[in-house]
Amino acid sequence: MQAAEVVGLFQSLMTRDGSTFVLDKLEPYDFAGGKGFRYEFSMIRKSDSVQMKGVSYASVRNGELFMMMYTAPRLSFFAKRQAQIERMAQSATILK
Repeated sequence: MQAAEVVGLFQSLMTRDGSTFVLDKLEPYDFAGGKGFRYEFSMIRKSDSVQMKGVSYASVRNGELFMMMYTAPRLSFFAKRQAQIERMAQSATILK
């Protein structure tokens, strides 16, 4: 799977309930010890109209998708933990 395909799959899953999704940024990113990508997105949840912000890190290896996602309300909660999430993504490893 290419990055755009993964984002498209994620978008379709997150908007099944009628929520909106906007891809804000997509870039290469080394994730879990291999080449991958990182993307940022914005959403408005249909159920309560809350504006959400999110970031995902992903890598596809040997046909398997490894992904980490963080999403939270945009106003104050997202920024509160964003640096911690970035550190977690930088230190992620895949054990097999």
